Amino acid sequence: MSINSQNKKQNQLSPEYLAKKDGYEKAFQDLEKFCIFIGYPRSGHSLVGSLLDAHPNIIIAHELNVLHYIKQEYKQEEIYHLLLNNSQNYAKENRIQNDYCYDISNQWQGKFSTLKVIGDKKGGGTSRELMANFYLLETLQQTISQPIYFIHVIRNPYDNISTIFIRDSNRLSMDLEGCIELYFARCKTVNKVRETIGDNKFFHLRHEWMLNNPEVALRELCNFLGQQAEPGYLKDSVSILYKSPQRTREKVQWNAKAIDLVKKEIERFDFLKGYSYF
Repeated sequence: MSINSQNKKQNQLSPEYLAKKDGYEKAFQDLEKFCIFIGYPRSGHSLVGSLLDAHPNIIIAHELNVLHYIKQEYKQEEIYHLLLNNSQNYAKENRIQNDYCYDISNQWQGKFSTLKVIGDKKGGGTSRELMANFYLLETLQQTISQPIYFIHVIRNPYDNISTIFIRDSNRLSMDLEGCIELYFARCKTVNKVRETIGDNKFFHLRHEWMLNNPEVALRELCNFLGQQAEPGYLKDSVSILYKSPQRTREKVQWNAKAIDLVKKEIERFDFLKGYSYF
């Protein structure tokens, strides 16, 4: 690696982080699992990532986009430093996004006790990168020595697509039908990854189920990553959740053709079964 390349990588870390960088090298020695989110934009990944980042043994970066750095041939330890630095910086910003505060008081966001799990929350971006180059999955597995676990956050497709349409359609130059196509293209990629890595390293988390059963859902998610969820952590984490899911589909004008199109696509994916417009 050239000196310029090394300096460029160092410059992506905050001065505060660089001052403690050597100490973090030892922290990475206890890592057991690597966690990456996959799925769709506007599905609730930010919430789940923030909940996990509050756990004393877990660091989840906010949209670092690990696969971007895999393409740039970053090494494992370089990626780990970027993930931890990202988590720390996002915690300093009070984790506010789209007028929603993901900060969890009294817990460990941006910090850790014993670092057992590290990863990245970039669900839609991960799917997009793999759609463009599925070989990145193999490169990720070759780069990261720990077992890689995937978290797939699912929201009612009508609500998820509606939120994409409301927030991103102008930027993406897409009508509602285009947003539907984008969503189900991601579903195909999710299925392909699941078939490749196996169900034992793939966690489907329904957004609606999590809000209705928050402690159960968070406990199962932590267990998937090999970590216990202590009562204090669960209590503080649950305190930031909405009491019920938002029905964003009611803010968009859905016609019968679009409703039927999504209904037919839902039937193609077992992880979407049971969802409907009505």
